[in-house]
This record gives sequence, C-alpha cells and structure tokens, in this order.
Amino acid sequence: MNVVVLGVDEHRADTVMLLRLDGGRVSALSLPRDTWVTVPGRGESRLNRTYEQYGPDVLVDVVADLTGQRVDHWAAVDMAGFERLATAVGGVEVCLRAATSDRFAGADFPAGRQTITGAAALAFVRQRHGLPNGDLDRVVRQQVFVRGLVDKLVTTVLTDPVREAELSELVRSVVRTDPGWSPVALAAQATGPVRAATIPIADAEFQTEAGFALKVEPAEVRRFAAGFFTPEPGGSTPSPGSGGDGCVN
Repeated sequence: MNVVVLGVDEHRADTVMLLRLDGGRVSALSLPRDTWVTVPGRGESRLNRTYEQYGPDVLVDVVADLTGQRVDHWAAVDMAGFERLATAVGGVEVCLRAATSDRFAGADFPAGRQTITGAAALAFVRQRHGLPNGDLDRVVRQQVFVRGLVDKLVTTVLTDPVREAELSELVRSVVRTDPGWSPVALAAQATGPVRAATIPIADAEFQTEAGFALKVEPAEVRRFAAGFFTPEPGGSTPSPGSGGDGCVN
C-alpha cells in the first residue's frame, strides 16, 4: 500500500512523503517541499504550492507521476497536529548532533538524545533556520520524527486497546484522508523500523516566480524510487544526513 502523507501548514504542504507498507515494513520517501514539478495540464510549480492551489488529489497525481509509483491513499495532517500526536504516544525520541535554536520555529534544543512532545515536537519538524543544509535538514528531521512516531505506535500504543482507541479518536480530529480507510489501521500493520530516504536533487536552489525551488530530473527520481521501494534482500537504507548513531543536524 502506498500513501502520500502531507504535513500542512497555512494551506501549504510543508511535508510530503510517499509511504509504502509492504509485509509490515514501512518505507518513507521524502519529496522536499520546494521541489519544482510539472502539474499535469496546469504548468509548473513548487510542490508545496500544488496542494494550496489545486488540493490533495492533484498533488497525489504529481507525486505519482514524479516517482513512477501508484498512490492508493493520502493523509493530510495539520502541522500543529504533530504536537498532539507526539504527546499522545508518550513522546518521540530524537538525537541531535549539536545544540540548535531557531526563533522562527520556536526551536531550542540541546545536543544528544531527547524525547520531544507538544510544542517541542512541532518546533523540531518545522525548524530550518540555523541548520547547515536548511530545508533539506528539515526533511531529514521529519523522517526521524516519523520513524520515532511509528516505533512508539508499534511498541506501546497499539499493544494497548484503550490507548489505541484514544489514538484513533485523536487521529480522526487531526488527520484528513481520502474516504474509506484509517491511518491507525495502516500503522497497526507495521512491524519493523521505518526506512527513509529523500529523492535525488539535481541542482542547488534556483529562482522562480514562485520563489526559490529545487530542480530534479524526473527519470532519475523514478529510478531512485523504484530501487528504494524494492531493496536488495537484507539491505537497508538509513536516513540521509544521519550517522551510525542516528543523530541528525
């Protein structure tokens, strides 16, 4: 099953991931929000503005076309919902290489391992100022958060019927989806750690009428996605930017 997961902030999709659940294994492929894409029948745009201008169904079509992967469902989470989700699972563990702060995102984190909840969780996934690679580091942060969130769901929340019911109620209030399926049901099928990667970027930022954007080569993105979602037996793909200790910028 392939699901496009969107983190929506002020009507724009600041987080875009294509998640695949295959035999209990979850793989997450991130598409940076500033990726310059072709919108079928509508010209070109940054990926995050596609959601704002045309809605989730068109954005799903763009993701499917760019990656060469079919999409079965979509889920949109208001970025503020990350606060409530992180708190509901008892916090998400992350690790930072160095202390960092960003007054725009409200971030103020020490170095090392830490468990984040509430406003700190939202600041963690929002921060891009003060990071060496800017928005690309934020993408890695989002991968780490999703990995930690799924891990807590699998190991604690979904093993407790009462907590699972409470989470299902919360998800219904903060997550919008296409009709007929539940993200909680999807998470309940997960059995292992999340594999994560980011689509290849062809060039540095360039200026467009819509602001700075990231250029990609669609053929290369499709090749990368095909390889990522069909890894060699026993292989693994760590999050870009993370070291062997799992710490990120």
